[in-house]
Amino acid sequence: GKVEKPKASYVASNAIVKNPGIYFVKVPRSSISHIRIGKTLKKSTKDEQTYLASMQLGGGFTSTLMERLRTQEGLVYGADLRSHYQAIYGRTILSTETSSSKTLKVLEAIESTLTSAAKAETPQQLDKVKTFARGQYLLAMDDKNQILKQIVHYEHRGKTVQDLKKFIEKTALVSEKDVLQEYRKHFRWDDQTIVILGTEKTLKKLRKKYKNIRVYQYKKFL
Repeated sequence: GKVEKPKASYVASNAIVKNPGIYFVKVPRSSISHIRIGKTLKKSTKDEQTYLASMQLGGGFTSTLMERLRTQEGLVYGADLRSHYQAIYGRTILSTETSSSKTLKVLEAIESTLTSAAKAETPQQLDKVKTFARGQYLLAMDDKNQILKQIVHYEHRGKTVQDLKKFIEKTALVSEKDVLQEYRKHFRWDDQTIVILGTEKTLKKLRKKYKNIRVYQYKKFL
């Protein structure tokens, strides 16, 4: 049947962060820094392109970010980058944790990786990423609860079951050029909003390189 398109009126006016940069929340006596990096996305019909770009950068143990942060430098156990669209807007979000002493090195490595990706002429291992994405899709279709969850999500966004069925077909059509455009559009370092939970000592180290860090006390959010 016809899918009703959701109205935008319920979206809060401050839902979109308009000032990218580093937001640091001070948490006393913490031995771990929690890092979240992301960007709000405008409504798009190119879900598959954004999805594959985020998968290539941070969608598993063989992704570019994991290769750099874990395999090469041993800075984190894991790093996960996802893109996700909703009815009116979407988001990309990179999540990772590290010891307080390694926080600056992790940020520098992420900045370097995203900057290199935006300047690359060819995305790495795109065919492998497509194969992985197709495998995830097919496995999810074996679970009726996952199928229903996807259908509800698609209807929420004003899409149909037919759009869901065409996922594999659409991902196959995504080109290297498409992925490179996504890197430059959604994953530029200077466009990211970065939130870090850590100690005063960690903040002092970060300020040696990164200026204009906005600082908050953790109690503000309780």
